[in-house]
Amino acid sequence: MDTGSISRAVTGVSWRPLKEPRGFIRIVEWILAIFAFATTCGFDSYTSFVISCGGTVGDKAVRVPYSYPFRLTNTWIDHKQCPNSTLGELKSDQFHLAESYSGPSQFFVAVGVICFLYCIVSLFVYLFLAPTYRENANVANGDLIMTAVLAVFWLISSAAWAKGLSDLKYGTSPSEVIKLCKDCKTFVCAVGFTGKLREPQRLIICGFLNWMVWMANIWFLYKESTWFKDRGAKPATPGQYTQQDFPGQQQGVPPMGGVGSPTGGMGAPPGDM
Repeated sequence: MDTGSISRAVTGVSWRPLKEPRGFIRIVEWILAIFAFATTCGFDSYTSFVISCGGTVGDKAVRVPYSYPFRLTNTWIDHKQCPNSTLGELKSDQFHLAESYSGPSQFFVAVGVICFLYCIVSLFVYLFLAPTYRENANVANGDLIMTAVLAVFWLISSAAWAKGLSDLKYGTSPSEVIKLCKDCKTFVCAVGFTGKLREPQRLIICGFLNWMVWMANIWFLYKESTWFKDRGAKPATPGQYTQQDFPGQQQGVPPMGGVGSPTGGMGAPPGDM
């Protein structure tokens, strides 16, 4: 692209929408969407417990890691068994967690990615296609409908992920993991590390914060739609003419002469004919 094309593209950008609530809030939504799905995809933690084998072996720590998308039934934990355990001559023990929590987490991430992409598209329309947004009623109305739909998806996905995180914290707690380890049926097992408990709370707060921001933006987009503008337009009273009906005439004053004129002729009063 040459310098002239770049200058024409830059001069064609309308920066005014970014100063308006709908443009500024859309940038905030874009940032929050990135934080929501990126933080969820990057979340990982672990839980641990300690097996008291006794004798020369002493205590043995078992670490149970988990990360997104939290398909815990596919993650096997392999650890060395205690001597003289119920496993006989085996030297290792394998087990996996009982539940999978991939559904709520993947739904939450999918909503975040979709909102991230939609923010990019809408900002492009605001900046580069501003006349089309103002003149084409379907564009503004579609923006309002899409924003309302995504706001509902944020609420549903945040509530589902909140329930999923609660189940994840319970399913990965050391007291529950201990029940799955065969060595803990013979030897004494104690709770170790319980996992990261504060970071999941930030994920839930971010999800519901996204929902509130998208809900707030609905009002400003509604004011740009034809449903708001048509409601504010005053209908013409019976017998009153508008400038759209007869260009050049004063609004509210009937035209002189012509068909439909209250004077009744073709432009002259009845007494002059």
